Amino acid sequence: MTGVADSFVLRDIRANDVARILKDWLQSYHRATEVRKIPNPVWYWWMHKIIESVMEDPTVLWMVAVPAEQPDLIAGWCCAQQFAGGNMLVHYTYVTRSYRRLGLASRMLAAAGVAADVGLMVTATTFAGVALLKSRGNEPVWNPFLLMGRAPILAPTSDVRADIRKELRRSARASRVGFDINETPKERE
Repeated sequence: MTGVADSFVLRDIRANDVARILKDWLQSYHRATEVRKIPNPVWYWWMHKIIESVMEDPTVLWMVAVPAEQPDLIAGWCCAQQFAGGNMLVHYTYVTRSYRRLGLASRMLAAAGVAADVGLMVTATTFAGVALLKSRGNEPVWNPFLLMGRAPILAPTSDVRADIRKELRRSARASRVGFDINETPKERE
C-alpha cells in the first residue's frame, strides 16, 4: 500500500541544503525544554559549531525528504550514524510543519537504518521526537554528551585559575576518567 510519504524522494544532503538545515536545527531545538534557557548568543554560536562538525563528519548519514517533483524543496531531514555494536545514533530529525503527520520522519529513520530492534541513542531530544520514536517501537536513550562533545575545545587563557585546574585533574583521576584536554605538557608530568 502506498501512502503520501511515497510521493517524496529521500536523498543525501547537498551544499545548497546547509543553510536551511542549520536554521531548522538551531531554531527548533532551541525551543526544546531542555535548552531554551540558554541565551541566544551562546546558543547560536556554540550550537552552530557543533552542527558544523556533524555536517562535516563523513560517518553521519543524511536523509533529506523532498517532493518528487521539487528536488530542492526540503520537507524534512534526519541525520544518524552507526554506533557501537550495530546500534544507531540519531542526532536530529526534523519535518517542516506543513509536511508533518505524513510518515516522513518514520520513512527517513527507517531508510537510515533505525529499526525497532536496534539499540538507539539520541543526542538531541524534544517531546515530539521521543513520542515519534516510541510510536515506532524504539526506546531511545538520550545522551547529549555525544553531541556536545563535538564543541570546539578552546585553549585555556591566562585567567584560568591554576588551583581549580589542579583540582579538576585530581578529581578526574579519582573518577577514573582521563583529563588531558587543555593541559600543558608541564602539567601532565
